[in-house]
Amino acid sequence: MDKFLLLVRRAFAVMLECAQKSPAVVDDVLREWPFEGTGDLRKVPLGLRLHVLDLWVDELESTKCLENDEAKDLVKKIGDLVLELQTCPVKAVRERAKESYQDGRLPWGTKDEDMSDAEEADDDDDDEWGGIEE
Repeated sequence: MDKFLLLVRRAFAVMLECAQKSPAVVDDVLREWPFEGTGDLRKVPLGLRLHVLDLWVDELESTKCLENDEAKDLVKKIGDLVLELQTCPVKAVRERAKESYQDGRLPWGTKDEDMSDAEEADDDDDDEWGGIEE
């Protein structure tokens, strides 16, 4: 199973590289395979949909699309596809699309606020064993 999921990851990365060269790939291929939110939803199994929603930001980062100014349109198009999935009839896909769309690495993503120093100190204290309470 791990090898198959790795194959999906690598195939998605190749699609991103092709999409950088030809933006029509986004509309022609990505909309039809992993990011289809309407029509016959049985074409792409739920597990594959969720896996691609887990990895799409990682692969954008690894192919340098998030750093490259020329690839901003590509990132935006893929983000729009994920945004459309937030209205998908499948609840798990809607939730995963919402989570992944808000990733802090994306230009529009929400970055988690760093914990304050006091909260970090409290967290450090919780990690240590305090003995048996009587």
